[in-house]
Amino acid sequence: MKTKQINKVAQLIKDLSGVNIFENRRTRKHTEARSLLNFILKNHFKMTLYDIKNYYIAQGKSYDHATALFSLKNFEVYKKYSKNLNEWFNIIKLEYNDYELMTLKRETIKHKVDYISDDYVSRIYNIVDKLPVDRLAKK
Repeated sequence: MKTKQINKVAQLIKDLSGVNIFENRRTRKHTEARSLLNFILKNHFKMTLYDIKNYYIAQGKSYDHATALFSLKNFEVYKKYSKNLNEWFNIIKLEYNDYELMTLKRETIKHKVDYISDDYVSRIYNIVDKLPVDRLAKK
């Protein structure tokens, strides 16, 4: 079931980007589209770097876990400079139900924390610290 959902997301990214993300090419469009897929695989499907590597290999793409890590670390940079990546991400988010979308949003926030400046960290902390906690035992 999970593989079917992953393949659906991968196909949607291929359709949106107009490139085959599993072919062995390093164009900007390919790397940005793979970065989006990797972000979703890691943060929504909870795949490890090795799982991501194995998924790409199963699709016929030579890949390793270090490449997946590099791709994930550059996702925010790609989003900043790509006119399409944010749009693709928003379209993909429409595919999720409310609970899944909320989970993906939470993971997106966690991911972004590592990339924001210290000034923003302090400002965000002041906001978050004042928020009520609804669920103490989340997991």
